[in-house]
Amino acid sequence: MKLGVENTAGVVDIREQVEFATETDSSVAGWKLWPPYERLRGRNQWPDDFQPSLRPTIMEYVNGTLEIANIIRRALCMALGLSADALDHMFDNDPHWAMKLVSYPVPNENMSSSGANHSHSSEIEQSGLRSASELQSEPQTSSWQGVGAHTDTNFLTLVLQDSVGGLQVFSKDSWIDVPADGPAVLVCNLGEQAQILSSGYFLATPHRVVRRLVHSSTASLENNQSRISIPIFFNPNLEAKIQPLKLPENVMKTSGVSENKRHWRNSSDKNAMLEAVGYNTFKSLARSHPVVFRKHHGDLCILEDGRIVKKCFDSKHTD
Repeated sequence: MKLGVENTAGVVDIREQVEFATETDSSVAGWKLWPPYERLRGRNQWPDDFQPSLRPTIMEYVNGTLEIANIIRRALCMALGLSADALDHMFDNDPHWAMKLVSYPVPNENMSSSGANHSHSSEIEQSGLRSASELQSEPQTSSWQGVGAHTDTNFLTLVLQDSVGGLQVFSKDSWIDVPADGPAVLVCNLGEQAQILSSGYFLATPHRVVRRLVHSSTASLENNQSRISIPIFFNPNLEAKIQPLKLPENVMKTSGVSENKRHWRNSSDKNAMLEAVGYNTFKSLARSHPVVFRKHHGDLCILEDGRIVKKCFDSKHTD
């Protein structure tokens, strides 16, 4: 996916990426499929002709990472006072994963001075805390934004990154840098599904990527490098319904205590969390990749509240 065709809450993300996801056989034309998330099923476009080693390398990494994700999932269930297998029924039957090979290019030269970077600091903070409803409908641009502030809609995300840095998380009313320790460390972000299932005992991790230049007595523009990251998004199966689990009383008493309006969606945001995993996954595609959505799903439209409907607005085809 080339630069400039992805956005977060209406602001263009400055990154390039290749995406892969769970592979399934599908012989039905996409426009015939309903619910719309059935269109997420299919084959990946592997570059086997000129890079035959990519597919086996990617799948070996994916399978190993999914094993780690399942270990974390079971540990989270136990932390809630449930049995480790409490969510097995949602994940054992064709869980849906997606991964991205992402490159964040080095900022351009007009951000090369410390003064230029400083001038962006207030813009960064303000953009990171704006709700979707406060942003204009047409994508804006921001030279610092690798990917804008958001929480992932999935259960959890595991991120492999290089040592360039730029990933930040929002905690206790401020943005903090995630240590860029390179590929020896996996960063784990909890997603919105984990928050809903736990009734707020676990909170989805607000995060973003900031593009910055390194300034030191030995650094130059040539020393700066693009940031590379490989996130894997871990979901239950697409048909799974995300609803609060029945938790022990002592867990319920502490659920949502640390939640605040900046950490989670503002009540004014017109961005409903839809019940089925597939609907939310497809909604994320439609909102973050509007060019792709228009090109390949021209018979659909996304409503203000996030529901995907046929353009004829047939009431039978809504969630």
